[in-house]
Amino acid sequence: PATSNVIDGSMEKVVTFDATDTLKQVAEKINSEGVGVDAAIINTGSGTQPFRLVLTSENSGSKGRMLVDTGGLDLGLQSVDPGRDAVVFFGAADSPSSVLLTSSSNTLDNVVTGVSIDLLGTTTSPVEVVVSRDTEQMVQKLQEFVDAFNETLDRLDFHERFDQDTGERGALLGDGTVSQIRAALLRVIQGEAQGVSSQFTRPFEVGLRIGKGARLELDADRFRQALQEDPDGVAELLAAFELQPRADKVLATDANGNPLITTNNDDPDTFKKIGVLEQVEKLANDFTTTLGGLLTRRTQTIEQQISLQEDRIASIDEQLQRKRETLQRQFQAMEQAIAALQSQSSALSSLGSQPRGF
Repeated sequence: PATSNVIDGSMEKVVTFDATDTLKQVAEKINSEGVGVDAAIINTGSGTQPFRLVLTSENSGSKGRMLVDTGGLDLGLQSVDPGRDAVVFFGAADSPSSVLLTSSSNTLDNVVTGVSIDLLGTTTSPVEVVVSRDTEQMVQKLQEFVDAFNETLDRLDFHERFDQDTGERGALLGDGTVSQIRAALLRVIQGEAQGVSSQFTRPFEVGLRIGKGARLELDADRFRQALQEDPDGVAELLAAFELQPRADKVLATDANGNPLITTNNDDPDTFKKIGVLEQVEKLANDFTTTLGGLLTRRTQTIEQQISLQEDRIASIDEQLQRKRETLQRQFQAMEQAIAALQSQSSALSSLGSQPRGF
């Protein structure tokens, strides 16, 4: 970076070239060094020397300015578009009370809290910026939540399904965990926001209700009306979130009862206020947490059952192997006995066939 033709030595980079390097090789060496500059070759279309080396800073604005020291060798470098910050006067440009705003990009962030202003062009005329709520964007985001909520219910139904015609059944049919999760979700989405003081305390009051097929529905017109009546109240109903402060626990005291060692209270979180959608998120976290979550416990139970069945299968396999070995020994003994009897039978037959001579 450079300011007023002064090189900042902390960011100085040196790239070495050979006298025989082509423009392409020069560009490749610059790009491979990671100097914060992109080198490229352009074709100007001129007849004699059409190719030019173009250096572009990776940073925009004045912080992207650069100086190239060629060691006294005149390479004919020219500044095509020097790096400059975007400049905006907040207030009248000729007024002593106006404020000069600058940005290294064409975006002003947080000039107004939570607002980004994209600068699309230059003008000497005043520009009025009006900040308003994007109601349709809010409707869209809430509809996305409704769709995701219903998709969750659909997945629960799929795993708990039973087709009387085909006998097809879901993997979790009869598992009480599925019913417990469904009931909890429906209870929370129809319940009250805790600790809020707005005119809206339940979701149906702003157009969010359970409809046909036990699925969540959004009345977009009612939601728009609620936003117009009390936007802060809608925000409180859906997204309020404030924890109760925790008191420290005293682990040790001195002789006078004064605390010597305290620690943060590890009791479960309690909420001063919490909106309905925040309650849904908390419920999902409670279900899935690795420390005692409902689904975690159920998964552990299933894994234990699988382990027990595997142990039982291994035990039965051992019993079958021992039984097989016993039967094999008995078979071998029987084969040997039959062979002995056949040998004795042959001997007796041989004796009976000899001529009598007395």
